Amino acid sequence: MVSARAAEPNVFDWGSTAWSVSGDAGNSASMTFGDVVIKARQANGHHRHANCDEILYLITGTLEHYADDVEPMAMGPGDVIFIPAGVAHHALCTGDTDAKMIVVYSSPRRQIASA
Repeated sequence: MVSARAAEPNVFDWGSTAWSVSGDAGNSASMTFGDVVIKARQANGHHRHANCDEILYLITGTLEHYADDVEPMAMGPGDVIFIPAGVAHHALCTGDTDAKMIVVYSSPRRQIASA
């Protein structure tokens, strides 16, 4: 068992990420776990993770989630999506409050590339 503390956030124009469990944090050889916030009426950039699957659990707010070859998915608190490795995707916060979520990757060092 490993203790994970809240990580310092990485701040972007659209919101923030904070990875409390990861290879870079030195507390996992197999996964990444953290918090993501997308600001109200903002979207993160269209991207993909070639080396890992992603699970996103929405805690608060509302999202419209876009991915390759599927219709946009409306998400509310408690909704979960699974994004297979290599699928390009992004999310738009559709509400007037920030969308806060937990995100888990199946790699300790997720790769991210613009799509």
